[in-house]
Amino acid sequence: MSYSICYQTIAYCYSKGDLISAAKTWLEQQGQSISGNVYHDFEHFTGITLPNHDVYTLMMEYGDSNFFDENDKPVRYWSNYGFHSEHHFIQNIGIKMSEQVASGELKPNNRWIKPETWVRRIRAHQKNAQPIGRLPWSIVAHSYDPLPTETEPLTYRSQVFEWLRGFDVCIKTDTYGGRETLKLTMNPTSPFQWWFFCALSQPLRDKPLAIPSFDIEW
Repeated sequence: MSYSICYQTIAYCYSKGDLISAAKTWLEQQGQSISGNVYHDFEHFTGITLPNHDVYTLMMEYGDSNFFDENDKPVRYWSNYGFHSEHHFIQNIGIKMSEQVASGELKPNNRWIKPETWVRRIRAHQKNAQPIGRLPWSIVAHSYDPLPTETEPLTYRSQVFEWLRGFDVCIKTDTYGGRETLKLTMNPTSPFQWWFFCALSQPLRDKPLAIPSFDIEW
């Protein structure tokens, strides 16, 4: 039976202060007036709630146990799982992903470990998370909803696509999981763009995911 191998993980922290400051700057760039409550202004304009706390994200280098390249070396990928509060980082990436560890679907360093060991490792990652410095060269999300048509009236979904295009996100049709999807590819130039891309991709899915997955290239 094939399984996934986790080779390494890196946790990053995006501080509340830096995120809120960047969100305010972005609102001003959109021509929005700031009332003094940037949380209200941002949610009113985008429909997305700004976090009132630091947020954390995990990068994972992984591969499949039965997938090798032409030199018989395991093929490795990087994946990202969105941004979370401290609680949801432990709840979603720690506890929920530990179910895959318990079943043998996910083996850190190609070894079986106890699920509680995985949770302890994720908790340690969160406590020692690095401030975001290095940005992905590209980050990819898949959406199952089609692009808005030329005749479709302005909707929240079409507005999301406009914001994504404002970040030079490449949007094209692709096949993912046996279904036709939209492939959204972005080269973030700031932590805010990275966070906002992850947040904007959620409304474009069939339904928001507790642990959204994004392909990463460094």
